[in-house]
Amino acid sequence: MDGDSRDGTLRPPTDLRPLPAPGSPLRVRGAAGCGKLGSAAAPAAGRTGEEGRMDAMEASRGTRPVRVRRHGVRRAALLCALAALGAAAVPASAARTPAAPDPLVVVDCFDKPQVRPEEYLLACGDGNNRLVGLRWESWGPGTATATGTDMVNDCRPYCAAGHFRAYPVTVTLSKPQAWPGHPDVRRFTTIRLLYTGAAPHPVPKDVTYKLVY
Repeated sequence: MDGDSRDGTLRPPTDLRPLPAPGSPLRVRGAAGCGKLGSAAAPAAGRTGEEGRMDAMEASRGTRPVRVRRHGVRRAALLCALAALGAAAVPASAARTPAAPDPLVVVDCFDKPQVRPEEYLLACGDGNNRLVGLRWESWGPGTATATGTDMVNDCRPYCAAGHFRAYPVTVTLSKPQAWPGHPDVRRFTTIRLLYTGAAPHPVPKDVTYKLVY
């Protein structure tokens, strides 16, 4: 019989397979994704003398499971759980709020910034052309669009004796640029008038002006 002799002396069997060295990694099933959960201690850890040698023999033959320290497995499982929680958590400081765009305005004849104005004076010199009843459908970032009425003095027979006539119109502001002398503020630099009905003579039905103020 392996390990015994006729004179009663215990000898190791000759078909033993090499045991894992103390401290070497041992993979344990049931801990997928965490890799190596512990180290294989010597099978006879905590046992000395004859019992230790018998444990080593049985472990090499596959007749007895290798002993694994439970506190090491528990500690490794806890570390895996903490690592998973750390990977899922996102620090509040990492979520950056996008910077707000610069304020966007249209500048009127009096060098005042306006946002979604209800009225807008086109003829700064004599006041004979004014947009009224503006209803803004959009405002920025690249354009602003509204519908309203263009009130135009027909200047017949001359402007002081003329009459204001209404022309339905669609207004589009575009080409925002930095407003000189006003850091961090942009103003629209062009205005397009698209008359949905008749246009005031001699203005075309679709006309674009440059805003110089």
